[in-house]
Amino acid sequence: MVRVLRTVTLDRAADEVLRYLADFGNTEQWDPGTVRCDRLDGGPVAEGSTWRNVSRFRGRET
Repeated sequence: MVRVLRTVTLDRAADEVLRYLADFGNTEQWDPGTVRCDRLDGGPVAEGSTWRNVSRFRGRET
């Protein structure tokens, strides 16, 4: 199994960063492999929220 560990220092409050990362719709901004990410449900982002993520890897979309 491959394990990757990265450390990033940000000039933002932890709760702001967690809200940003919890909204998977932001994935296109920070994951270069993501082609698009669409929310499938509505309302506030919460446990159980769902998205459809399309990524490109080795020339193929999944």
